[in-house]
Amino acid sequence: MTKMQISQENQAGELSSAKPSKTLWCAGPIKGPTNRSGGSRADIHLQARDSAAIWAKTQARGDAAPSRLRRHGTGIGARARQVPPLQEILLRSLRRRYRRFRFLLFVHPGRPRRRAQRDPTCALNMERLLEARISSAVGLRHSLGLPSADTNAYRLINSEGDRLSGLIVDIFADVAVIASSAAWVEKYRQEIQFLVSKVNGVSHIKWRPSTDILKEEGLDISEHKEPASTCSTVKVMENGIVYLVSLEGQKTGFYADQRENRYIISLLSKDQRVLDLCCYSGGFALNAAKGGADNVIGIDSSGSALDLANENIVLNELNQGKVSFVKGDATTFMKGAISENELWDLVILDPPKLAPRKKVLQSASGMYRSLNALAMQVVKPGGLLMTCSCSGAMTQSGMFLKTIQGAASMAGRKVTVLRQAGAACDHPIDPAYPEGQYLSNYLLRVA
Repeated sequence: MTKMQISQENQAGELSSAKPSKTLWCAGPIKGPTNRSGGSRADIHLQARDSAAIWAKTQARGDAAPSRLRRHGTGIGARARQVPPLQEILLRSLRRRYRRFRFLLFVHPGRPRRRAQRDPTCALNMERLLEARISSAVGLRHSLGLPSADTNAYRLINSEGDRLSGLIVDIFADVAVIASSAAWVEKYRQEIQFLVSKVNGVSHIKWRPSTDILKEEGLDISEHKEPASTCSTVKVMENGIVYLVSLEGQKTGFYADQRENRYIISLLSKDQRVLDLCCYSGGFALNAAKGGADNVIGIDSSGSALDLANENIVLNELNQGKVSFVKGDATTFMKGAISENELWDLVILDPPKLAPRKKVLQSASGMYRSLNALAMQVVKPGGLLMTCSCSGAMTQSGMFLKTIQGAASMAGRKVTVLRQAGAACDHPIDPAYPEGQYLSNYLLRVA
């Protein structure tokens, strides 16, 4: 007799007097896999509900519990196992959702969670929670040597990396730029500003909300006008180089995430001809000039960014005959250089985010490939190319290196990876939130 026949006989009414203690019984085979094996949570919910209903009906009639009915399994022939009670199933579902959205709840798994249990006032008091986590972020930066005598531009709070999802704080000398991209950050704006203002050296605060992201959360602040700032620019220092930062510029005004990569360029530039593509305010170009490069050219399409770059030449007392900035499209410039057979010893390519979402990753890969193929063609044989991607979708997909390989084939060049890096150490990443990893930086030898 097959198991299906046994199940059908059981459904016909064969009963036993044994009452299950913790096991819910299913009247008939359950179709499809369980949730652990990839099935639907709704199926398990219905199965448990139906099982409970069958048990209730038999008790109301005074019948005994169904006997020899198939226990809940993963299909015909599957290993029998007990079905957890309905309440436990619902709790498990809630736990899964909690783990998925724990950053929105400001709760971190593991050790921080145990601390919250030992200190209930911290778990229930939002102000105290903010104070603890901002203090922890400050302590981490101090352990990294930030700020220092030659660097006062750094990231103080890096969203999920510091267990404060949607909150970014960059310190530029005595100015703290707070970037808000979550409704809870806007709700606790006064508390956050107060705590950040207590950080040693901070005298001014600039609040920069991400209007589009907040609108997705149901918070429309497009009509809300921020109070006029007392200053629009601030002078900062990074690795001994002075920069003029616009507090109205891109992102928070300055890309502190490339600090360590810029320093590498200063070590490689002595007596070299250097080309900095998509240079913004000249970060890589200035490091190359400080490192002793013979000639440095920076290219960017933004006139306001190049105004900052030219100011930075003056601030650092650099030889304007050796470093210059040109307004133009990077692609057009490289094509013109190729046609004139102009080559550089060291090329930096740091384009803007080309893949803001996964659904455009394929088309963005083509753009990255074309840009890198052109960049490789303006590098001298045996020269160096530092290429970057700040697109999280590209970095997390692992496709960037394959895209570089494709670019090398297009350009008819051969590349060797000398160094692979990401954002600077003041941009921590929580392993439970890999989406926080967005910057890819490769140093290549181009043959």
